[in-house]
Amino acid sequence: MVVLTGCAHGSRVTEPPRGRAFWLSLRDAKFALPAGESQEAVLRDAETLVDSEDPVLRDEVGYGLVVAWVYQQKSVPAPALLELTSRLQERLKNLASPVLGRSFSALSLSIIAAAELKQPVLSQSQFDALVEAATDELVLEPDLRGHDAKLGWIHATAHTADLLKFLARDDRLTGGQQDRIINAIVHRLSHGTSFVWGEEERLAAVLRSLIMRKDARVPVMTAWLGTLGPAWKRLWSTPVLNRDEYAHLSNVKLTLRSLYVSLSASEQTPMVDATRADVLEALSALQ
Repeated sequence: MVVLTGCAHGSRVTEPPRGRAFWLSLRDAKFALPAGESQEAVLRDAETLVDSEDPVLRDEVGYGLVVAWVYQQKSVPAPALLELTSRLQERLKNLASPVLGRSFSALSLSIIAAAELKQPVLSQSQFDALVEAATDELVLEPDLRGHDAKLGWIHATAHTADLLKFLARDDRLTGGQQDRIINAIVHRLSHGTSFVWGEEERLAAVLRSLIMRKDARVPVMTAWLGTLGPAWKRLWSTPVLNRDEYAHLSNVKLTLRSLYVSLSASEQTPMVDATRADVLEALSALQ
């Protein structure tokens, strides 16, 4: 993989706010707040680590802090959590910035979305805005790299899928939003490069979350599955193989295989049984 857009003409690495030593010390203390520090101020500064080119600061500290304070300890007051969500959402929507900020904002937002399932803080309108931002990111993200030897995980597709997985489990999700998420996944599967970093498993987890809902609605997915067999036949009927189309349909196969396995291991309901049968039929057509 190549270096990040915005980094091609030189390194962007800068000293983080408060200095690297502060953040490593906080991590080593299992994110216990240092004496005399304001949690809101530390959290605000930690949010800037999402686009750090230092994988330790980005993954272990920035993301780890959100996991510890928001999900495990549930110690972030609602106003501060709403502020953090808003700032991360703005980063998620900023397509002009380097990819790390979007990708790791999505990952941190996935933890907030997971916490929301147990103790909601977002209003309906704020929840709706987050669904819109997440689906837009999945569709519009231009940088689809997975892992880099220097930068570590980039993984915007997988991290946005993690966010959508938890949003898809939320009771506030509407039927139209279910359709929006499925359409976003279909778009990502059919645009971009071949999956080589496990993106298919993360996208399949989103679809599983939708299928397991009590109010699951899957007409959009069923209609899409029905198009796959004809698309596969068209691919092989041309004199010259379309490499992009082959890559896209391979992404679909990988994702549907993961979905089939996860549905087979899930609680069996009429919706699960019917969808699993449809997925198996689509997979059989992609041979």
